[in-house]
Amino acid sequence: RKELEQELIRQNENLERIVQTRTADLEKQKDLLVNKNKELVSLTDKLKESRNKLQTLFDAITDQVVMIDRDFNIKMANRKEGTHSGKCHKKIFNLSRPCDRCPGAMVFQQKKSITLEQKYGEEYYLLQAYPIFDDHGEVEGVLEFSRLITKQKNMEIQLMQTDKLASLGQLVSGIAHEINNPNTFIRGNVLIIQEAMKDILPILDEYSRNEKNLQIARLNYDVFKSNILILLDDMAQGTNRIKTIVEGLRKFAKRDDGALNDEVDLNDIIQNCLRLVANQIGRKAKVNLELNGNIPKVKGNSQRLEQVVVNILINASQAIEKKIGSILIKTVHLEKENENLLQISDNGKGIDGKTLKQIFDPFFTTKRNQGGTGLGLSIAYGIIKEHKGRIEVESKLDSGTTFSIYIPVSQKENP
Repeated sequence: RKELEQELIRQNENLERIVQTRTADLEKQKDLLVNKNKELVSLTDKLKESRNKLQTLFDAITDQVVMIDRDFNIKMANRKEGTHSGKCHKKIFNLSRPCDRCPGAMVFQQKKSITLEQKYGEEYYLLQAYPIFDDHGEVEGVLEFSRLITKQKNMEIQLMQTDKLASLGQLVSGIAHEINNPNTFIRGNVLIIQEAMKDILPILDEYSRNEKNLQIARLNYDVFKSNILILLDDMAQGTNRIKTIVEGLRKFAKRDDGALNDEVDLNDIIQNCLRLVANQIGRKAKVNLELNGNIPKVKGNSQRLEQVVVNILINASQAIEKKIGSILIKTVHLEKENENLLQISDNGKGIDGKTLKQIFDPFFTTKRNQGGTGLGLSIAYGIIKEHKGRIEVESKLDSGTTFSIYIPVSQKENP
């Protein structure tokens, strides 16, 4: 029995040692787990801090920034984008499938960065996409930058248009010179022939009395005599018209310094513009004038004001769909407001309400397919603003359109 008791004591002591050993091991494991947990919490905090820093960096970028996976899901985005989940093409452009020429798709295919310009609706974007590689060198995601560049593109287009207009001005000036030289010879020779015919016709009259069947240029003399002076007069008028048109083209193409220092007679502006566009308007409409002959002058730039009137007159003629329409031009002095009113009305097809709200917007045009740039009326609006005036438009579908231009009277003309 004594031996059994001693054996039990030994077993208890062994069990205590085992428990102590296991307890010590558990304490070590517990301490290890606590330390690992602390490390994990620390790493989680650092990861969260890093993500917050990355998000802050993203948000500081003024461009739209998104990070997408191979299925075009947005994994991260900046506040500029305003959305942090979903398909990029759906969230950004409201499309059911990836965009045409999608830079993200190109990066996944080509495994290199892509930069391109893309137009969506009426907006232009600069798109830049960069690959994000995994440990195996495969593209697992794409970082996309999107910048709205509509304003810059429109400025580029406007600059190109300005260059075209400058080139056109030089071309017009050169053509005017080439036309004017031979026209001067023709005009001078016609005047000489007219003077000569005054001496020749009496001689031919005397000769025809003896030569009853006299013909000149295969015409009986009586027919020739009744028509020759009319023909010469028509030729003289034609050369004078060419001279007037050439002078108008030269003046219109001449570069100016933009100063608003001229004392401008609006009636003269109208007459000059009508000479410039007579051929274009004459085939479409009859022009009626109601000009106030005593209208005071305005202070401004005659060339720029001509640009405004020419643009509106051309638009008026293009709006006329009848065989022969009508254009009414009026000038009125508004004494109470001390300003002049220049009004141009047509009986064309008119403008709908939606279009009417946009006609002065840069690059807005309903004639894009006919080569319209959408710059004419916006430039006209700016020119009138420069002259401290205003331009208003009223229109009704199928009835016509009226442009009203109000310009303050020059101080020198102010009584």
